Amino acid sequence: MCLHGRNLIHSSAAFLVLSAALALLQPCGMSGQTVASLLSHEVHPDATITFRYRNTGAKQVEVSVSALKTPIAMTEREGIWSATTPPLPPEIYWYSFIVDGQPQLDPINGLVLPNYVFFNSYAVVRGPAPQPWEATDVPHGVLHHHFYKSRYTSGVAGEHREDYLYSAPNYSLPTEHRDYYVYTPPGYDPKNSQRYPVLYLMHGYSQTAADWTVPGGANFILDYLIAQGKARPVIAVMPLCYGFAVDDCSDAVLNEILPAVESEYRVLKDRNDRAIAGLSLGAAETLYIAFNHPGLFAWVGSFSAGDTHQLPHPLSMDPTRTNFRLLWIACGADDNFLPVNQRFISDLRAKSFAVTAIQTPGGHEWTAWHNNLIHFVPLLFQKN
Repeated sequence: MCLHGRNLIHSSAAFLVLSAALALLQPCGMSGQTVASLLSHEVHPDATITFRYRNTGAKQVEVSVSALKTPIAMTEREGIWSATTPPLPPEIYWYSFIVDGQPQLDPINGLVLPNYVFFNSYAVVRGPAPQPWEATDVPHGVLHHHFYKSRYTSGVAGEHREDYLYSAPNYSLPTEHRDYYVYTPPGYDPKNSQRYPVLYLMHGYSQTAADWTVPGGANFILDYLIAQGKARPVIAVMPLCYGFAVDDCSDAVLNEILPAVESEYRVLKDRNDRAIAGLSLGAAETLYIAFNHPGLFAWVGSFSAGDTHQLPHPLSMDPTRTNFRLLWIACGADDNFLPVNQRFISDLRAKSFAVTAIQTPGGHEWTAWHNNLIHFVPLLFQKN
C-alpha cells in the first residue's frame, strides 16, 4: 500500500487529532489551560524561547529542552510558570515540562514528536533564511508510505504493537504490519528507464519510521541538495526497524524491505549505488548491517552511535573484505556517546580502515543529525 502526498496530509491531520486527545489527559491543577488563554511557547526575534505552563497546584516546574544540558527552573506567578532559554541556533527543539518530578507534554501545543517511548512537544527557531530541513521554494520529491507484514520482531518499543499483531496459519512465527517511507526525487517517473542510487536511513531508539521526515526533514534536505547541484538525485528509504539483537533489524531490511524497494522502484542495484546511514541506535544497526554485508553497501554513515563494542555480535573488522567507499563516523561535541565514538574511530584506524571522522556541534539531537545528513549526502555515489 502506498500513500502519496495528499494522503500524508490526512495522516498529519489524524496525528493532530491524536495530539488534541492527549491534551485532554491533563494532571490536576491545569483546568482552563487553553490556546486562547495562554501562549505556551513563544519564540522571540533574538532566538530565545519563553515557555509557559499553567498549574496552580504544582510545587516545582522545570522545562527540559533538547539543546540544553540541564532543565531550566520555571518561576510561578498567579499559577503560571515561565522560563526563557538562552538564544538558540535555528533548529527544531523538543521539550517537555517536568511537574513535581514527572515529565508532561505541553498540553496546548499540537506539535508532538512521533515516538514510542518519550513524549515531547517541539518548537522551531527559524533563521534569517529557511534551513535545508524546512520546505523551500525548490522542486520537491514525493514521499510514499508503505505497509507490509514483517516476520522479524523482538518485542522492544515499536516492534510489538497489539493493534497490528496477528497470527497467520501458514506462518510459524507471528507477523505484524510495519511501515516504511520511500522518497523519490523531483522528476522521478516509474515509466522512464532512468534508475537511481538508493540511500537507507535508520532511525534512533523509540523513534518511528516518520522521524527522518518529521522532525528530520530528510526529504526537504534532499530536495535542497539536489536543487543546489550538491547531490545526485537519489531514492531514500526510511524503515521502521528495531532489534537490540541487531539480527532482527538486519533481517527485516535485507530480506523484506530491500527486495520490495528494488522490485517496485527504479533503483540501481550495485553496491556502489547503495548507501546506508543512521542515527543513535540506527547508527549501530547501520554499522552491523554494513560490516556484515559488505557486498551490499559501499557508503556508510554513523551519526551518534552508541557503544558498538557492546553489540551482541562483533563487527567484522577486516578492511580488505569491507572496502567501503566512505565510512563516516560522527558524533556531537556535547554528546555523551562522544568517548565511545572516539574509541571506535581509533580501533578502526588501528586496523587500517579509511575513516572520515566528524565532530559536529550539539549533543544527541537534531542539531548534530541535520548537520551530518547535509554534509554526508553530497559525498555519496561519486564515480572516483
